[in-house]
Amino acid sequence: MILFIFLINIASAATPTPYFTDLENFQNQSLQLKSEQQNLEASKDQLTNRNLFWTPRLAVSANQLKSQLNQTVIDDRNFLSADLSWNLIRGGGDWNLRQAAKAQNRAQELQVANESLRVEVKASDLIFKNIYLLETKRIQDEFLKLKEESLKIVSDRFHQGKIPLQEVTKAEVDVIQQKSKARVAQLDVLENRSQIASAFVTDLQTKIWPFAEKTEANLGTSQKFPVVEYQYWLAQSRKIKSLVPKYSKWFPYGPNLNERLNAGPKPFAGHREQFSFEPAVLPPNPGRKLRHRGPKSRRMLEARVKS
Repeated sequence: MILFIFLINIASAATPTPYFTDLENFQNQSLQLKSEQQNLEASKDQLTNRNLFWTPRLAVSANQLKSQLNQTVIDDRNFLSADLSWNLIRGGGDWNLRQAAKAQNRAQELQVANESLRVEVKASDLIFKNIYLLETKRIQDEFLKLKEESLKIVSDRFHQGKIPLQEVTKAEVDVIQQKSKARVAQLDVLENRSQIASAFVTDLQTKIWPFAEKTEANLGTSQKFPVVEYQYWLAQSRKIKSLVPKYSKWFPYGPNLNERLNAGPKPFAGHREQFSFEPAVLPPNPGRKLRHRGPKSRRMLEARVKS
């Protein structure tokens, strides 16, 4: 997906391959990212469904015609027939549903990108924190060794009568304090590892800082971050969807244009093509609920057109 938050211009000998491998591992294990990707597939299916409003409907049937007169077969035929029809205009409501689905799909694409970036930022924080905490623990352990060696030297000099007891006590306190710092560093490492494990990642390949010093991050050239564009397209989808009830109220009175093509029999020896157009008609009283007057008004219109 999009990897521009921590993309780095690599112009040095240090390779960031383990780092990007860890990022990909975090993304593959992210349940929230997988959920957003599944939502994206669902929005694509919804958009495809809206686009199928304009696809034709094809019906093919096999028939047998058999006629008898005084127990004598005078006609015995097998033939196929086909009926192809599609709607060219469906009152305008389908167009709004398609536009809403298109905006929703775009919003979900950006949501996937945004979630991918969120996972990368969280993963990068854990990876870099792990490197820092391991180095901190190593340094604290080294300090502890130095403090213990210093205590041994001070104790030897005290037994030789060269320094007072206060110096030994001070060295012992320093060792105790350093042991506490080393223990805190160890706990910090374990806490960070528990957070990594909570992301379903068992091991990190990035053991050292993956980039050379003074390497500047390439933050990309996008004018808007995905989270901002996601909110925009989500608002657009909601705005268009809010028009659907308004259009559906007038849907029975909107214009409809249908085309139908029939072919058969012998087989398909002849065909007939016809267009049917239902013009837009206002209800008798727009101020009242349309479900009471709508079907009756439409039947009256169809009767007048047929006559």
